[in-house]
Amino acid sequence: MLPMLPMQMIKKRWRCCYMIAISLTVRAFVVMAAVAMVLFFMTITVDTATKSSPVDNNNRNFMKSTTGNQTQPTITPPLPSKCLILLWAHIAIYVHRIPEHPSCGGGCNITTDRSRYEEADAVVFQMKTTTAGDLPDPRKRKSNQVFVWFTRETPWTSRYFYYKKLTEFDGYFNWTMTYRLDSDVKAVMMPFEVRSFFDNMQEKLQGQAANYFRAGFNSLTSPYKCEKNRLTEDDLRFNLARKKFLAAWAANNRDLTAGAKERFSIVQQLVQSGLKLDIFGKSGKKPKFMNSKQFYDTMSEFKFYFAFENGYHCQEYITEKVWFNSFYLGSVPIVWGPTKTDASRMLPPNSYIYYEDFSDPMELINYLKYLDQNDTAYLEYFAWRLVTPCYYPLHKVNDQKIGTSIFQHVSSWLNGFCELSKLIREGVHRRTSKSISSLKDLWYGRERNECLKEKVV
Repeated sequence: MLPMLPMQMIKKRWRCCYMIAISLTVRAFVVMAAVAMVLFFMTITVDTATKSSPVDNNNRNFMKSTTGNQTQPTITPPLPSKCLILLWAHIAIYVHRIPEHPSCGGGCNITTDRSRYEEADAVVFQMKTTTAGDLPDPRKRKSNQVFVWFTRETPWTSRYFYYKKLTEFDGYFNWTMTYRLDSDVKAVMMPFEVRSFFDNMQEKLQGQAANYFRAGFNSLTSPYKCEKNRLTEDDLRFNLARKKFLAAWAANNRDLTAGAKERFSIVQQLVQSGLKLDIFGKSGKKPKFMNSKQFYDTMSEFKFYFAFENGYHCQEYITEKVWFNSFYLGSVPIVWGPTKTDASRMLPPNSYIYYEDFSDPMELINYLKYLDQNDTAYLEYFAWRLVTPCYYPLHKVNDQKIGTSIFQHVSSWLNGFCELSKLIREGVHRRTSKSISSLKDLWYGRERNECLKEKVV
């Protein structure tokens, strides 16, 4: 074999280098393509995980979705646009996400993670657990961040049971969030789905309540289509047909407040006078603990519910005992606690029985017996539902027809946070600036003397 010439050797070596380069290029391309595919799928996975994770790892949305005796957590993703409420001190609520609902302005996230303080649009401080020694430094707050003082309890309870003087908070808070209508954030303890109607009702019910309800509400604005929620006389008769028992009362607090002591004394007098009353909770012999489904299914079988509050004549103190335990369950509430003026201002006319209208227990008992035996008279307490079709859902009748289930959001805590979310979404905290110079004067000074008496007479 002839030896290779120099030029031939150079060409052969060049061809070898060329083939090696091509091989390396192909291999590099394959590796790069594989890496790109991995990164692509990792991005999808991370994005999906982010969308399905709760607001923060330590706070999950435990809306009370019950199956049997177990509570199942429902975890919802954070909202796409920023809206954050920080609960500064411990608040025993079961909701860590405000629903994306028109009445709530589109919803908001809730967290208890104090490290997110500077992100929060609002910081909520509960009356029970807030102390002067455990407050964030107001010098580090954002200019458009609001500090909100929150309570669902009466002034009697905050003064005498929790011993709150409130003087240490002068000039600290911006807004109040309570059941009172003079609050910056109105937290009336009703289902949040009926907020728009309630707001309209408050504007219209000024000295013409009865005529207004008879006239109808064609001009009202509502986020719902009324024809889908319209109740009929057949619906009301269905509600009547499931009523198996006369009257119920559920309460755990018998003597912790002056109002609770007084209401328990009244209930005892009624029972001793012959009223057939089923008492649930620690105050009676019926089951002391029930989950939400058991409670609402059970209470919906009673014609009357004793909506007795734990405060006496406290300004506008009307709680879930009326809004949920009575109206939502299709029972007629027997109301004790608020003044008659407050009850007539806040509740639909002829929708409730006012206890103080009766001279003695027997008069009330005889009237309940009359209504129990006279369906026509009893159903008159539901006539408001026919002329106000959008106003209030009825358990297992139209509560699934309004875009979201009342039963899913059965917590009476939610309405206040829903209102707060709406104000934040509307940017009210950015457009206005105020501070409460004296929380003591606001909360105690505007209250009735009857409410603040250490003993109810």
